[in-house]
Amino acid sequence: MVIEKEKKMRFRLSLLIICMLLAITSTAVLAVPPRYMVTDLGTLGSDSVEVAGMNDSGQVVGYSQMSSGYTHAFLYTPASGMTDLGAIWGENHSYARGINNSGQVVGAFQSHERYGTISRGFLYTPGMGMTTLATQEGRPSYANDISDSGQVTGYYTDTSGYPHVFLYAAGLGVTDTGVGGRPKAINNLGQVVGNNDVFFNGYWVGFSTFLYAPGSGKTDLTTMGMPNDINDSGRIVGVFRTNAGQSHAFLYTSGSLRIDLGTLGADSSVARAINNSDQVVGYQGRAFLYNSDMGMASLNSLLDQSGLGWDLVDAQAINNRGQIAGWGFNPSGQKTAFLLTPVPEPSSLLAFGSGLLALGGLIRRRR
Repeated sequence: MVIEKEKKMRFRLSLLIICMLLAITSTAVLAVPPRYMVTDLGTLGSDSVEVAGMNDSGQVVGYSQMSSGYTHAFLYTPASGMTDLGAIWGENHSYARGINNSGQVVGAFQSHERYGTISRGFLYTPGMGMTTLATQEGRPSYANDISDSGQVTGYYTDTSGYPHVFLYAAGLGVTDTGVGGRPKAINNLGQVVGNNDVFFNGYWVGFSTFLYAPGSGKTDLTTMGMPNDINDSGRIVGVFRTNAGQSHAFLYTSGSLRIDLGTLGADSSVARAINNSDQVVGYQGRAFLYNSDMGMASLNSLLDQSGLGWDLVDAQAINNRGQIAGWGFNPSGQKTAFLLTPVPEPSSLLAFGSGLLALGGLIRRRR
């Protein structure tokens, strides 16, 4: 009886030790700075390319100038590469601004005509192609982002040129929110962040910033800075002006102070996007990644062997798998879009796997 009790105690102690080691090792896996493999996404024929968004499947959208001189929206998918989404009105310009996890893409067409530029927001649905988003009075419109439920945010301009924020949903059409301004992003709760011009005596004097939420309307966040993205926790990133007059990236959490993300020695920084793990990407002379564990780091310093010769200039999107997209210069010196995919850190994973094997062996012996 005594021997059996001792065996149980030794088993429990061994189990406790292995579980503690697994916990420590898993924490170490999270704390180790990530490494990334680079994929060259290319362009549509020119060295002008911008990334605007990506989803959790690694699909990337943006726009690129073609050899013809026109700029077209593109959709990159891991299976088929970069595809030209074209334009509805023949040989005109198109710009993709956002994509959701269903592969729906939003953006705008622009037709440069004799009496000015005409813009129309569009929605692209896989298998159905592009459709324009009709707005009040047929005024110029821009679609800027889309949630996973298919809710689109954008804006149209009235006859005086004043922008109005709208929401679009299938079956409901376009709804004017009553908020003036230009939205930048929408999350899966329907929260929208954006900004608006401020005039005094007919002169432009700056911007105001807003957060719009269904049911509670508009909240003024002008003191926060200029927003660029919002995640599903309501955390906002963008750029603000410091007391010293510098432009710095920020992370804002509702109910707390704005966090100045600083720079890595550059004159300025801009936060472009944030995922649901609060990883932030942007630009500070070169592309950066920020998280609370390691602070800000240059993405050029986090590349594996596939990144030799690359110069990552601007990180413009990040998904919930930690993949990052933006633009930079490949080893041939060509400006191109890139996709970064996290590479597991071998030593930490080996230790973690060894712990799991030890735990499994202990349980089998116990049985």
